[in-house]
Amino acid sequence: MTASIRDAVTSLKGVGKASAERLQKLGIETIGDLINTIPYRHEDFRLKDLADTPHNERVTIEGRVESEPSVLFLGRNRSRLQIRLLAGPHLVKAIFFNQHYLKERLSIGMVVTVTGKWDRGRQVINVSNFSEGPKTDQADFEPVYSLKNVMHQKTFRKYMRNALDLCAGEIEEVLPDSIREAYMLPSVSEALEMVHFPKSPTDVKQARRRFVYEELLKFQLKMIGMKKIRKDAEKGTTIQYDLERLKAFISSLPFELTGAKKESSTNSVLN
Repeated sequence: MTASIRDAVTSLKGVGKASAERLQKLGIETIGDLINTIPYRHEDFRLKDLADTPHNERVTIEGRVESEPSVLFLGRNRSRLQIRLLAGPHLVKAIFFNQHYLKERLSIGMVVTVTGKWDRGRQVINVSNFSEGPKTDQADFEPVYSLKNVMHQKTFRKYMRNALDLCAGEIEEVLPDSIREAYMLPSVSEALEMVHFPKSPTDVKQARRRFVYEELLKFQLKMIGMKKIRKDAEKGTTIQYDLERLKAFISSLPFELTGAKKESSTNSVLN
C-alpha cells in the first residue's frame, strides 16, 4: 500500500472516523499535515547516574524497591505514594502523585524504571513515567507533541510511524542538493525521520537545523520578491509611441498647437 501526502489521514491504518475527528481538532486533515507536525520537545530516557545529574533535571534510573509503598491521600482525588529506591549506590525517595493504584503493583525487591525531576538536595525523584522491570528496548528519545489532551502521545506516534513509512517516496525535496551539501543539511525525508524518531540528540539537532534553514530561506526569498514588486511598481507604466504617426496626427489638426502643448507632446514622446 502506498499513500500520498495529500491523502486524508483516514487512509492510514487504525485511523477511523473518531480518530480523524480528534486529529482534525489539531488542524490535521491530511498525511502531509501529520508528518509536518513537529514535536515541541523530546524526552530523554537514557539511564543516568544520579551523581552526575544536576538539580531539577529530568532523569531516568533503574532501581530496586527497598521499602513498602506508603500512600497519603490529600483530598479531592489527590494522593501521594512514596517508596525508597536503591539506584546503584544511591538510596533515594521516589514520589508518585495521584498514582496510588500502583501500591498493589510495587513490592520490596522488585526492579523498576522511573523517569522524573531530580531534587538533588532532598534526594527525591518526582516520578512522571514508571515501568516494572529493568529498562526495556524503549527508545532513548521520544518526541512530545502539543496534543491539547485530544490524543495520547503513544497513539499519535503510532500514526506518525505509519504515515512516514507509507509516503516516504512522496515527500518533495525543496532545497537544492548544492545548498544541502554546502551546509551539510539532511534531506527532508531524513530530517522528518530524525525529528519524529531520533536515535540521539544529534539527530534532533540536525533535523531542526534543516527546518530552521528552510524557513529562513523561504522568508528571505519572500522578502526579495516583495522588494522587486515594489521596485517595479515605482517605475510606472511605460507607453510606447509611434513617433511618425504622432507627428502626422499633429499635422492633420485644423489648428496649431500652442508652444506649451508642443513641448508637452514632445516630452511625452521622448520620455
